[in-house]
Amino acid sequence: MVFGEKGFSINGMRQFSLWKMGKTALVCAAMALMATHGRAADNGAEKIISKSFTVEPGGSVTVAADQGDIELIVGKQNAVEVAVEREVKGVSESQAAKILKKHKVTATLEGNTVYVEARFGKAPDDIALAKREPGLTVHIRISVPRKFDANLETEGGTIEATGLEGSVEAKTSGGDLCFTNIHGLVNGQTSGGNVRILGGADKLEVRTSGGTIVIKDYHGPAASADTSGGDISVAGCTGALAVKTSGGNISVENFSGPQLNADTGGGTIALDLASALLADSFIRTSGGNITARMADGVAANLLAATDGGMITTEIPVSATAKGKVQENKLEGKINGGGPKLVLKTSGGNIEILKK
Repeated sequence: MVFGEKGFSINGMRQFSLWKMGKTALVCAAMALMATHGRAADNGAEKIISKSFTVEPGGSVTVAADQGDIELIVGKQNAVEVAVEREVKGVSESQAAKILKKHKVTATLEGNTVYVEARFGKAPDDIALAKREPGLTVHIRISVPRKFDANLETEGGTIEATGLEGSVEAKTSGGDLCFTNIHGLVNGQTSGGNVRILGGADKLEVRTSGGTIVIKDYHGPAASADTSGGDISVAGCTGALAVKTSGGNISVENFSGPQLNADTGGGTIALDLASALLADSFIRTSGGNITARMADGVAANLLAATDGGMITTEIPVSATAKGKVQENKLEGKINGGGPKLVLKTSGGNIEILKK
Protein backbone atom coordinates (compact mmCIF):
# COMPACT_ATOMS: atom_id res chain seq x y z
CA MET A 1 0.00 0.00 0.00
CA VAL A 2 1.43 3.43 -1.01
CA PHE A 3 0.31 6.66 0.66
CA GLY A 4 0.52 10.08 -1.00
CA GLU A 5 -0.45 13.61 -0.13
CA LYS A 6 -3.76 13.38 -1.99
CA GLY A 7 -4.76 9.77 -1.46
CA PHE A 8 -3.53 6.17 -1.47
CA SER A 9 -3.06 3.31 -3.85
CA ILE A 10 -2.98 -0.50 -3.48
CA ASN A 11 -0.42 -2.45 -5.54
CA GLY A 12 0.57 0.78 -7.29
CA MET A 13 -2.95 1.52 -8.56
CA ARG A 14 -4.72 4.66 -7.37
CA GLN A 15 -8.12 3.85 -5.87
CA PHE A 16 -9.47 7.27 -4.93
CA SER A 17 -8.33 10.63 -3.52
CA LEU A 18 -9.03 12.02 -0.11
CA TRP A 19 -8.48 15.75 -0.15
CA LYS A 20 -7.64 17.69 2.97
CA MET A 21 -7.60 14.67 5.28
CA GLY A 22 -5.06 13.99 7.94
CA LYS A 23 -2.91 10.89 7.97
CA THR A 24 -4.96 9.34 10.79
CA ALA A 25 -8.22 9.61 8.86
CA LEU A 26 -6.47 8.31 5.75
CA VAL A 27 -5.20 5.20 7.50
CA CYS A 28 -8.64 4.51 9.03
CA ALA A 29 -10.29 4.79 5.62
CA ALA A 30 -7.80 2.39 4.06
CA MET A 31 -8.23 -0.16 6.87
CA ALA A 32 -12.01 0.05 6.57
CA LEU A 33 -11.82 -0.53 2.82
CA MET A 34 -9.58 -3.57 3.27
CA ALA A 35 -11.84 -5.03 5.94
CA THR A 36 -14.92 -4.61 3.76
CA HIS A 37 -13.17 -6.26 0.81
CA GLY A 38 -12.14 -9.19 3.01
CA ARG A 39 -15.69 -9.81 4.17
CA ALA A 40 -17.07 -9.77 0.62
CA ALA A 41 -14.56 -12.35 -0.54
CA ASP A 42 -15.11 -14.61 2.43
CA ASN A 43 -18.87 -14.67 2.98
CA GLY A 44 -19.55 -17.74 0.79
CA ALA A 45 -22.24 -15.89 -1.19
CA GLU A 46 -20.47 -15.53 -4.53
CA LYS A 47 -22.78 -15.98 -7.51
CA ILE A 48 -20.02 -17.49 -9.67
CA ILE A 49 -17.45 -19.89 -8.26
CA SER A 50 -14.57 -20.99 -10.51
CA LYS A 51 -11.71 -23.40 -9.99
CA SER A 52 -9.09 -25.03 -12.20
CA PHE A 53 -7.03 -28.19 -11.65
CA THR A 54 -4.04 -29.62 -13.49
CA VAL A 55 -4.72 -33.25 -14.45
CA GLU A 56 -3.60 -35.96 -16.86
CA PRO A 57 -5.79 -37.58 -19.54
CA GLY A 58 -7.41 -40.80 -18.36
CA GLY A 59 -8.73 -39.37 -15.09
CA SER A 60 -12.30 -38.74 -14.03
CA VAL A 61 -14.70 -36.14 -12.68
CA THR A 62 -17.53 -36.75 -10.20
CA VAL A 63 -20.32 -34.20 -9.76
CA ALA A 64 -23.06 -34.34 -7.12
CA ALA A 65 -25.72 -31.62 -6.93
CA ASP A 66 -29.04 -31.38 -5.14
CA GLN A 67 -30.37 -29.12 -7.91
CA GLY A 68 -29.27 -27.46 -11.12
CA ASP A 69 -28.02 -28.32 -14.59
CA ILE A 70 -24.70 -30.01 -15.37
CA GLU A 71 -22.86 -29.35 -18.63
CA LEU A 72 -19.69 -31.27 -19.51
CA ILE A 73 -17.52 -30.35 -22.49
CA VAL A 74 -14.03 -31.09 -23.80
CA GLY A 75 -11.45 -28.41 -23.08
CA LYS A 76 -7.74 -28.32 -22.35
CA GLN A 77 -5.94 -31.66 -22.37
CA ASN A 78 -4.19 -31.07 -19.06
CA ALA A 79 -6.84 -29.29 -17.02
CA VAL A 80 -10.28 -29.54 -15.48
CA GLU A 81 -12.03 -26.19 -15.24
CA VAL A 82 -15.11 -25.83 -13.05
CA ALA A 83 -17.57 -22.93 -13.08
CA VAL A 84 -20.67 -22.95 -10.86
CA GLU A 85 -23.11 -20.14 -11.61
CA ARG A 86 -25.83 -19.44 -9.05
CA GLU A 87 -28.67 -16.95 -8.92
CA VAL A 88 -31.57 -16.37 -6.54
CA LYS A 89 -34.66 -14.63 -7.87
CA GLY A 90 -37.71 -13.23 -6.14
CA VAL A 91 -36.05 -12.36 -2.80
CA SER A 92 -34.17 -9.46 -1.28
CA GLU A 93 -30.41 -9.11 -1.72
CA SER A 94 -29.75 -10.03 1.90
CA GLN A 95 -31.98 -13.10 1.69
CA ALA A 96 -30.29 -14.14 -1.56
CA ALA A 97 -26.90 -13.89 0.13
CA LYS A 98 -28.16 -16.05 2.99
CA ILE A 99 -29.40 -18.73 0.60
CA LEU A 100 -26.14 -18.76 -1.38
CA LYS A 101 -24.12 -19.05 1.81
CA LYS A 102 -26.17 -22.07 2.89
CA HIS A 103 -25.70 -23.66 -0.54
CA LYS A 104 -22.18 -25.10 -0.28
CA VAL A 105 -19.97 -25.51 -3.35
CA THR A 106 -16.72 -27.47 -3.16
CA ALA A 107 -14.27 -28.65 -5.84
CA THR A 108 -11.25 -30.78 -4.93
CA LEU A 109 -8.61 -32.88 -6.66
CA GLU A 110 -7.67 -36.31 -5.32
CA GLY A 111 -5.12 -38.14 -7.42
CA ASN A 112 -6.38 -37.72 -10.98
CA THR A 113 -10.06 -37.38 -9.99
CA VAL A 114 -11.89 -34.07 -9.54
CA TYR A 115 -14.82 -34.03 -7.12
CA VAL A 116 -17.44 -31.27 -7.40
CA GLU A 117 -20.29 -30.92 -4.93
CA ALA A 118 -23.04 -28.26 -4.87
CA ARG A 119 -25.75 -28.78 -2.32
CA PHE A 120 -27.42 -27.51 0.81
CA GLY A 121 -26.28 -28.99 4.09
CA LYS A 122 -28.02 -31.86 5.80
CA ALA A 123 -29.07 -29.83 8.83
CA PRO A 124 -32.87 -29.47 9.19
CA ASP A 125 -32.67 -25.68 8.79
CA ASP A 126 -30.72 -26.01 5.54
CA ILE A 127 -33.14 -28.58 4.11
CA ALA A 128 -36.12 -26.42 5.07
CA LEU A 129 -34.47 -23.39 3.45
CA ALA A 130 -33.90 -25.29 0.20
CA LYS A 131 -37.56 -26.36 0.03
CA ARG A 132 -38.87 -22.92 1.01
CA GLU A 133 -36.83 -20.93 -1.54
CA PRO A 134 -37.33 -22.36 -5.03
CA GLY A 135 -35.86 -19.23 -6.65
CA LEU A 136 -32.31 -20.61 -6.64
CA THR A 137 -30.97 -21.65 -10.05
CA VAL A 138 -27.67 -23.47 -10.45
CA HIS A 139 -25.64 -24.19 -13.60
CA ILE A 140 -22.49 -26.30 -13.34
CA ARG A 141 -20.19 -26.12 -16.36
CA ILE A 142 -17.08 -28.30 -16.48
CA SER A 143 -14.43 -28.73 -19.17
CA VAL A 144 -12.20 -31.81 -19.08
CA PRO A 145 -9.58 -33.53 -21.27
CA ARG A 146 -11.06 -35.55 -24.12
CA LYS A 147 -9.95 -38.86 -22.60
CA PHE A 148 -11.79 -38.55 -19.29
CA ASP A 149 -14.54 -40.44 -17.45
CA ALA A 150 -17.52 -38.73 -15.83
CA ASN A 151 -19.99 -39.56 -13.06
CA LEU A 152 -22.72 -36.91 -13.00
CA GLU A 153 -25.73 -36.68 -10.70
CA THR A 154 -28.28 -33.95 -9.99
CA GLU A 155 -31.61 -34.15 -8.24
CA GLY A 156 -33.37 -31.56 -10.33
CA GLY A 157 -31.73 -30.47 -13.60
CA THR A 158 -30.60 -31.48 -17.07
CA ILE A 159 -27.32 -33.25 -17.82
CA GLU A 160 -25.39 -32.71 -21.04
CA ALA A 161 -22.07 -34.25 -22.10
CA THR A 162 -20.27 -33.73 -25.39
CA GLY A 163 -17.20 -35.13 -27.14
CA LEU A 164 -15.69 -37.40 -24.50
CA GLU A 165 -13.59 -40.45 -25.23
CA GLY A 166 -14.47 -41.90 -21.85
CA SER A 167 -17.39 -43.41 -20.01
CA VAL A 168 -20.34 -41.36 -18.74
CA GLU A 169 -22.61 -42.30 -15.85
CA ALA A 170 -25.46 -39.81 -15.48
CA LYS A 171 -28.53 -39.63 -13.27
CA THR A 172 -31.12 -36.91 -12.75
CA SER A 173 -34.38 -37.02 -10.86
CA GLY A 174 -36.27 -34.56 -13.02
CA GLY A 175 -34.38 -33.25 -16.04
CA ASP A 176 -33.38 -34.21 -19.58
CA LEU A 177 -30.30 -36.14 -20.68
CA CYS A 178 -28.32 -35.25 -23.80
CA PHE A 179 -25.16 -37.06 -24.93
CA THR A 180 -23.37 -36.02 -28.11
CA ASN A 181 -20.51 -37.99 -29.72
CA ILE A 182 -19.50 -39.91 -26.61
CA HIS A 183 -16.89 -42.53 -27.56
CA GLY A 184 -17.19 -44.50 -24.35
CA LEU A 185 -19.73 -46.40 -22.30
CA VAL A 186 -22.89 -44.38 -21.59
CA ASN A 187 -25.36 -45.17 -18.84
CA GLY A 188 -28.05 -42.54 -18.32
CA GLN A 189 -31.18 -42.45 -16.18
CA THR A 190 -33.84 -39.78 -15.60
CA SER A 191 -37.02 -40.05 -13.58
CA GLY A 192 -39.08 -37.66 -15.65
CA GLY A 193 -37.18 -36.13 -18.56
CA ASN A 194 -36.42 -36.77 -22.20
CA VAL A 195 -33.29 -38.48 -23.53
CA ARG A 196 -31.40 -37.48 -26.67
CA ILE A 197 -28.39 -39.35 -28.08
CA LEU A 198 -26.42 -37.98 -31.06
CA GLY A 199 -23.60 -40.23 -32.24
CA GLY A 200 -21.67 -42.58 -29.99
CA ALA A 201 -19.29 -45.48 -30.45
CA ASP A 202 -19.58 -47.73 -27.39
CA LYS A 203 -22.23 -49.51 -25.37
CA LEU A 204 -25.29 -47.38 -24.61
CA GLU A 205 -27.97 -47.83 -21.96
CA VAL A 206 -30.57 -45.14 -21.21
CA ARG A 207 -33.83 -45.10 -19.28
CA THR A 208 -36.54 -42.56 -18.47
CA SER A 209 -39.65 -43.02 -16.38
CA GLY A 210 -41.82 -40.66 -18.38
CA GLY A 211 -40.12 -38.99 -21.35
CA THR A 212 -39.29 -39.59 -24.99
CA ILE A 213 -36.04 -41.11 -26.27
CA VAL A 214 -34.30 -40.06 -29.50
CA ILE A 215 -31.17 -41.84 -30.80
CA LYS A 216 -29.44 -40.74 -34.02
CA ASP A 217 -26.35 -42.10 -35.79
CA TYR A 218 -25.33 -44.45 -32.99
CA HIS A 219 -22.47 -46.75 -34.09
CA GLY A 220 -21.61 -48.63 -30.93
CA PRO A 221 -21.90 -52.42 -30.51
CA ALA A 222 -25.16 -52.40 -28.52
CA ALA A 223 -27.80 -49.90 -27.42
CA SER A 224 -30.66 -50.27 -24.94
CA ALA A 225 -33.43 -47.70 -24.43
CA ASP A 226 -36.39 -47.96 -22.05
CA THR A 227 -39.19 -45.51 -21.24
CA SER A 228 -42.27 -46.03 -19.10
CA GLY A 229 -44.53 -43.70 -21.02
CA GLY A 230 -42.96 -41.98 -24.03
CA ASP A 231 -42.13 -42.55 -27.67
CA ILE A 232 -38.82 -43.93 -28.94
CA SER A 233 -37.27 -42.77 -32.20
CA VAL A 234 -34.06 -44.28 -33.61
CA ALA A 235 -32.33 -43.41 -36.90
CA GLY A 236 -29.07 -44.56 -38.45
CA CYS A 237 -28.20 -47.17 -35.83
CA THR A 238 -25.56 -49.76 -36.77
CA GLY A 239 -25.31 -51.69 -33.51
CA ALA A 240 -27.60 -54.22 -31.87
CA LEU A 241 -30.70 -52.42 -30.60
CA ALA A 242 -33.22 -53.16 -27.84
CA VAL A 243 -36.00 -50.61 -27.21
CA LYS A 244 -39.01 -50.80 -24.93
CA THR A 245 -41.85 -48.46 -24.00
CA SER A 246 -44.87 -49.13 -21.83
CA GLY A 247 -47.26 -46.99 -23.81
CA GLY A 248 -45.62 -45.08 -26.66
CA ASN A 249 -44.80 -45.51 -30.31
CA ILE A 250 -41.52 -46.90 -31.68
CA SER A 251 -39.86 -45.77 -34.89
CA VAL A 252 -36.61 -47.31 -36.20
CA GLU A 253 -35.30 -45.81 -39.46
CA ASN A 254 -32.40 -46.93 -41.67
CA PHE A 255 -31.40 -49.73 -39.30
CA SER A 256 -28.33 -51.74 -40.31
CA GLY A 257 -27.46 -53.42 -37.03
CA PRO A 258 -27.18 -57.17 -36.47
CA GLN A 259 -30.22 -57.54 -34.16
CA LEU A 260 -33.37 -55.62 -33.27
CA ASN A 261 -35.80 -56.10 -30.41
CA ALA A 262 -38.70 -53.65 -30.01
CA ASP A 263 -41.58 -53.85 -27.54
CA THR A 264 -44.43 -51.47 -26.73
CA GLY A 265 -47.40 -51.92 -24.46
CA GLY A 266 -49.83 -49.94 -26.57
CA GLY A 267 -48.32 -48.05 -29.50
CA THR A 268 -47.41 -48.56 -33.13
CA ILE A 269 -44.07 -49.85 -34.41
CA ALA A 270 -42.49 -48.71 -37.69
CA LEU A 271 -39.31 -50.43 -38.90
CA ASP A 272 -36.98 -49.62 -41.77
CA LEU A 273 -34.42 -52.41 -42.30
CA ALA A 274 -31.51 -51.27 -44.48
CA SER A 275 -29.56 -54.54 -44.36
CA ALA A 276 -29.89 -58.18 -43.37
CA LEU A 277 -30.28 -59.10 -39.72
CA LEU A 278 -27.65 -61.42 -38.27
CA ALA A 279 -29.52 -62.63 -35.17
CA ASP A 280 -33.10 -63.47 -34.15
CA SER A 281 -35.20 -60.33 -33.73
CA PHE A 282 -38.56 -59.83 -32.02
CA ILE A 283 -41.05 -57.00 -32.63
CA ARG A 284 -44.12 -56.87 -30.38
CA THR A 285 -46.98 -54.50 -29.57
CA SER A 286 -50.01 -55.12 -27.42
CA GLY A 287 -52.39 -52.82 -29.25
CA GLY A 288 -50.95 -51.10 -32.32
CA ASN A 289 -49.98 -51.68 -35.93
CA ILE A 290 -46.60 -52.93 -37.17
CA THR A 291 -45.06 -51.70 -40.41
CA ALA A 292 -41.81 -53.28 -41.58
CA ARG A 293 -39.96 -51.95 -44.64
CA MET A 294 -37.14 -54.14 -45.96
CA ALA A 295 -34.34 -53.44 -48.40
CA ASP A 296 -33.63 -55.86 -51.23
CA GLY A 297 -31.66 -58.88 -50.05
CA VAL A 298 -32.87 -58.89 -46.46
CA ALA A 299 -33.22 -62.59 -45.59
CA ALA A 300 -35.21 -63.91 -42.66
CA ASN A 301 -37.44 -66.65 -41.32
CA LEU A 302 -40.63 -64.66 -40.87
CA LEU A 303 -43.34 -65.21 -38.28
CA ALA A 304 -46.06 -62.56 -38.40
CA ALA A 305 -49.13 -62.90 -36.19
CA THR A 306 -52.04 -60.70 -35.11
CA ASP A 307 -55.01 -61.51 -32.90
CA GLY A 308 -57.37 -58.93 -34.33
CA GLY A 309 -56.01 -57.40 -37.54
CA MET A 310 -54.82 -58.18 -41.07
CA ILE A 311 -51.43 -59.16 -42.51
CA THR A 312 -50.33 -57.87 -45.92
CA THR A 313 -46.97 -58.18 -47.69
CA GLU A 314 -45.31 -56.75 -50.81
CA ILE A 315 -42.38 -59.16 -50.41
CA PRO A 316 -42.69 -62.83 -51.41
CA VAL A 317 -42.81 -65.20 -48.45
CA SER A 318 -42.22 -68.92 -49.08
CA ALA A 319 -44.61 -70.78 -46.81
CA THR A 320 -43.10 -73.42 -44.53
CA ALA A 321 -46.27 -74.52 -42.72
CA LYS A 322 -47.95 -77.82 -43.57
CA GLY A 323 -51.63 -78.57 -43.35
CA LYS A 324 -54.19 -75.91 -42.52
CA VAL A 325 -52.83 -72.38 -42.47
CA GLN A 326 -53.89 -70.42 -39.40
CA GLU A 327 -55.89 -67.26 -39.90
CA ASN A 328 -54.08 -64.00 -39.02
CA LYS A 329 -50.69 -65.68 -39.23
CA LEU A 330 -47.96 -65.65 -41.89
CA GLU A 331 -44.94 -67.90 -41.56
CA GLY A 332 -42.22 -68.54 -44.12
CA LYS A 333 -38.86 -67.62 -45.63
CA ILE A 334 -37.88 -64.29 -47.12
CA ASN A 335 -35.06 -64.46 -49.68
CA GLY A 336 -34.23 -68.03 -48.75
CA GLY A 337 -34.45 -67.59 -45.01
CA GLY A 338 -32.17 -66.44 -42.24
CA PRO A 339 -32.48 -65.43 -38.59
CA LYS A 340 -35.96 -65.31 -37.07
CA LEU A 341 -37.96 -62.12 -37.58
CA VAL A 342 -41.02 -62.22 -35.32
CA LEU A 343 -43.76 -59.59 -35.77
CA LYS A 344 -46.61 -59.83 -33.27
CA THR A 345 -49.52 -57.56 -32.37
CA SER A 346 -52.52 -58.29 -30.19
CA GLY A 347 -54.94 -55.94 -31.89
CA GLY A 348 -53.46 -54.24 -34.94
CA ASN A 349 -52.47 -54.80 -38.55
CA ILE A 350 -49.08 -55.94 -39.91
CA GLU A 351 -47.66 -54.61 -43.18
CA ILE A 352 -44.46 -55.89 -44.81
CA LEU A 353 -43.30 -53.45 -47.48
CA LYS A 354 -40.40 -52.95 -49.86
CA LYS A 355 -37.93 -50.26 -48.86
